[in-house]
Amino acid sequence: QISLQNHIDQLKIHIETISIHSQSHLFEDINQLIRLTHSYLSNQIWIRTMSLLKLSTTEQLRNCLILLSDDLARQCGFISSNSLLINVPLAYGRFRCDLLIEQSKCEMISDYSNVAYLTNKIRDWMTEAHLNVFNLLENIKKISDNINCAQNQMKNFTGDTSCSILPIEIRPEDLICLFAPEYTTIIEAICEKVNEIDEFLSCRRDKIESIKLSLTKPSSEKRATHGLSSYVYLNQSSTSVFLFDKHKHIHYILDDTISFIQQLINSYVDINYRNCFLMKIATSYKELFPIHIALSLALIILIGWSSYYL
Repeated sequence: QISLQNHIDQLKIHIETISIHSQSHLFEDINQLIRLTHSYLSNQIWIRTMSLLKLSTTEQLRNCLILLSDDLARQCGFISSNSLLINVPLAYGRFRCDLLIEQSKCEMISDYSNVAYLTNKIRDWMTEAHLNVFNLLENIKKISDNINCAQNQMKNFTGDTSCSILPIEIRPEDLICLFAPEYTTIIEAICEKVNEIDEFLSCRRDKIESIKLSLTKPSSEKRATHGLSSYVYLNQSSTSVFLFDKHKHIHYILDDTISFIQQLINSYVDINYRNCFLMKIATSYKELFPIHIALSLALIILIGWSSYYL
């Protein structure tokens, strides 16, 4: 009787093992990498679009906007260029805000270790999938579904768009996009200078000049859909009351933010700093890790300042 019970227990163990190994692999890591790659490509096209704003290449600008926003693409060539100079940076600010929030939830902002972990998981998927005659067809179907998903997401981009599996990094203009996106002129100026630094590091530009930023009135009269000026509460008469006063709070925060960004960018433009080892070996803005760290710390400080005024 004891021997029979032992065989029954062993049979249950074998049945459980077969059941586990018959299940198909979930491939959650591949799905996450597909989303990361899509975000990276969208980010590159937005940056390219911002660099085309002041150029007279309307067709190139429209081709980029077609991939990003049908509404903005329809505006290109039909409304004044001044309106596009406001609407495109506003949409770019919204995109960067959503992107940083999305990637922070996945812990993918400037986190190369997480990207390395995902790529290693995909490389080792065969050892974890336990491929056998019971789950082979189901695994093939899931791989096919993932390929179709990736193709559907990537088919909207042009063939000459470069793609890399890299984390999303914080950019200097993000401090404005997150807190005061209505200042589109400042966003555009910072984005343009960061692109120049990127071109200089990749040997596509011979020299770069320092940047001079000044706080002016908001470029856009539209009510921002995000940022400090979008926060309101309703009083007893159901009247919207702004949580942050534009002159007492936002201007004070923004003035110091602009000063910090200007000093940070100009420190990398300075001829003495350009001779440092980092600037000699870096090939893109993505590799200027001290800027990413400084911006992350500045973001923490700005959040603290904002909460102080509530």
